[in-house]
Amino acid sequence: MNKVEMPENDCDVILVFPSGKEITIQSRPSYADGDYAGSLDIILPECTCVICWKGDNMEPAPEANGPEFPHERMAKQLIIELP
Repeated sequence: MNKVEMPENDCDVILVFPSGKEITIQSRPSYADGDYAGSLDIILPECTCVICWKGDNMEPAPEANGPEFPHERMAKQLIIELP
């Protein structure tokens, strides 16, 4: 496993796979506001199947208000609040 230390300022990390496809990770701590620590955007190479799980027990991630979504989605970009 390779560990990458992210700087405290905004930065992009581009992962290049053997196939030549790239995933870009955009860290944006400058977007922080109050309790919000900023964002981490993951730009996928094309519409890619993503699976969303909650916790370490691999349960499908629930919908915010209502029944669970199916855990598979097609996505081009994932946006995550910075930890």
